[in-house]
Amino acid sequence: AVFAQELGFAGIHWVTLGDFAQTWRYYDEDSAGRSAPDPDFSAFMRAASWILKDKLLEQSASFVDGFGYEPSLLDAERPQHSTERWIAEGGPAVAFLYWEVWSGEAKEALFKEAASFGEHSGFVMAMYPGYSKYHCCSANEKQNTHEHGVWPFDLAIKRWSETRANGGTYRLIVDGLRFMQGPFAPDAVRMSDKEVSELVKSWK
Repeated sequence: AVFAQELGFAGIHWVTLGDFAQTWRYYDEDSAGRSAPDPDFSAFMRAASWILKDKLLEQSASFVDGFGYEPSLLDAERPQHSTERWIAEGGPAVAFLYWEVWSGEAKEALFKEAASFGEHSGFVMAMYPGYSKYHCCSANEKQNTHEHGVWPFDLAIKRWSETRANGGTYRLIVDGLRFMQGPFAPDAVRMSDKEVSELVKSWK
C-alpha cells in the first residue's frame, strides 16, 4: 500500500486466475487425506480494503466468471451472507465491479448482477475477442466458442455495444490505437483507420 501511495496511484487492482480449487474438489482428497479449502477471496478483499483506505487508496479486482464476488463488497447494506458491523461502517470494499468473463453464462450473470444496482450499475467487463476469426482452441478461446468466423475486432465492437447497453464499460483499448485480443496486454494489435472510424461510429 505504501509503495502504491508513493507512486501516486489512486488504488490497486488485484488480478486472479479464477477458481482453481475445482481440481481439488474433483479428486476430493489427496493421498494424505487432505482436501483443499475453499479460497475466501471476498474476505481477503475486505481485509485489504482497510489497509488501503488507511493510505487513501481504493481497490478493484478481476472476478473471473464472478468467482469470489459477493454483492456486499460493493454495497455493505446488501450482504450475501453475513456482514459484520465494521464492514458496513467502512463502506464498499471494492471501488467498482470488474469481471473477466470466459463464458456466455457468466456474461449474463454479470449483466444481471449489475442491473440489480440500478442507476449505480457501472461495471467493467473483460471478455477477450481472440486472435483470429477461427478462435482456435490452441489459444484457449473458450469465451469465443460460438463465434467461429467472426473477426476479433467485429466481435469486440459487438461486445462493447452490448456492455454499454447494459450500463457498463468493455475493456478494449490498451493505449491509444491498440485493442486487446487476449489477457496479455502486450499482444494488443493496432487498429486500422477503418477500424478506428467504426469504433467512433459505434460510440455515438
